[in-house]
Amino acid sequence: MFYNGQLAFLRIESQEKYVFSEIQESEIVRQAQTMLEGYQTYVRKMYGDDGSYLEPMLNILRSIDYSVPKNTTLGEINLQFLINGDMTRVKWVYCPNGVMMSGKYLVFIREWNF
Repeated sequence: MFYNGQLAFLRIESQEKYVFSEIQESEIVRQAQTMLEGYQTYVRKMYGDDGSYLEPMLNILRSIDYSVPKNTTLGEINLQFLINGDMTRVKWVYCPNGVMMSGKYLVFIREWNF
């Protein structure tokens, strides 16, 4: 779904069934990074925009320390990383000067339905 030429909602579903013994956090983060990089490429091609506003979200993914809680702020981006049963959520929230802008966020949700 697009709003004013910007991607507002994307849902990707797979018809294939996968078997995992355990979901690895690094794999989820890699998938989120791949999605963001793909979207950045799309924005560059379709709109001539450099997509630089996505760089802070990519940078915070690259800086994750998996041994600490996953609610981290880097610059003006807050990253919330949650694994709850079969659902994983990676959420970036814009927070200039430490103020969470609840309407300015991007969320990546992965559900494992077997």
